Amino acid sequence: LRDAVQIDLYAAEPAPMGVAGPSFAGIVFLGLANMVVFFENRKRRTAEKALTEVNLGLEQKIEESTQELRAVNDTLNEAGMERETLLQNEQKARQEAEIANRLRDEFMATVSHELRTPLNSILGWARLMKGGTLDDEQYNKAVTTIIKNSETQNRLIEDLLDVARIISGKSELEIVELDPVEIVSHSVETAKPSADAKKINISLQIGDSVNGHSIKGDRDRLRQVFSNLLNNAIKFSPENTRIDVSLKNENGLAEITVRDAGMGISREFLPKVFERFRQDSSGSGKNGGLGLGLAIVRNLVEMHGGTVSASSEGANKGAIFTVKLPFASGNGSN
Repeated sequence: LRDAVQIDLYAAEPAPMGVAGPSFAGIVFLGLANMVVFFENRKRRTAEKALTEVNLGLEQKIEESTQELRAVNDTLNEAGMERETLLQNEQKARQEAEIANRLRDEFMATVSHELRTPLNSILGWARLMKGGTLDDEQYNKAVTTIIKNSETQNRLIEDLLDVARIISGKSELEIVELDPVEIVSHSVETAKPSADAKKINISLQIGDSVNGHSIKGDRDRLRQVFSNLLNNAIKFSPENTRIDVSLKNENGLAEITVRDAGMGISREFLPKVFERFRQDSSGSGKNGGLGLGLAIVRNLVEMHGGTVSASSEGANKGAIFTVKLPFASGNGSN
C-alpha cells in the first residue's frame, strides 16, 4: 500500500518548466519581432514611396520652372533682338533720310543751274537781236544758239516729266510690232549731227541674224532709249573719237551695244550709274545734265521686258552700255 501511495504522489507532481516554457516564449517573441520588422518595413516602403512621389513632384516643378525660365529668357532674347533690329532700322532710316535730303538739295541746285544756263543764253541773244545791232552772221549765230539752248531746256523738262510719270506709275506704252534695225538706225541718224559737231564718228554694225525679226514695244520710247545712250556717249567722248553701235541676235534676244572711247566710269560709281539724280563726280568735273538720262533708259527698257547694263575698265577707258530686248514671240531663234 505504501508503494502504491508513493507512485500516486509522484504522478501528481507538475512537469518541470525548464524546456517547454522557454520554447513557447521564444516563439512568441520571434513572432512579435517578425511583426515589428514587417510593420517597420511597410512603414519604410511607405516612406520611400512618399519620398519618391515628393522627388517626382520636385523634379516636375523644377522642369516646369526651367521651362518657364527658358521661355522668359527666349522672350528677353527676342525683345533684345527686336530692340536691336528697331535700332538698326531707325539708324538706316535716318541715314536714308539724310541722303534723300542731301540728294534733294543737290537736285534742286542742279535743276536751277541746268534750267538757268540755257535760259540765260536765250535771253542774252534775244536781247541782242532786239537791239538790232547784229550783222547777218551774228544774227544767224544768235538764232542757232537760241534754238540749240531751247532744245536743251526742252529736253531737261521732258526728262523731269518722264521721271515724274515713271515714279507715279502713269507712264504708258503704245505697244506695236517694230523692226529693231529701223529703231536703232533712226537713233543713230538723229545723233549724227551732234557727233559731227565734235568730229566723232558713229559706226553701226547690224548682224545678219537680226534681219526679219521684230520686237514689240513703243516706237517713241525705244528711240528715246537709244538716243539717250548715244547722246550720253557723245557728251562724254572727246573730239576725234569713235562710237561703235552694234545690233545682233544673241540667244534669242535683240542685243544693242553702244561703245565709246570717252572718260569711262569709275569703279565706285558704276553700281550707281542708273540711279536717278546721280552723276560721277570723280572725273574732272560735271558735264551738265540732271543725271536722269540713264535712269530713264533703265526704266523704259525694263517696261519693255528687257535689261540694260553698263561696264567700263575705268577712267578714260570708255564705257559700254548693253540693252537686251526680247524678240516678238516665235521669231527670235537663231
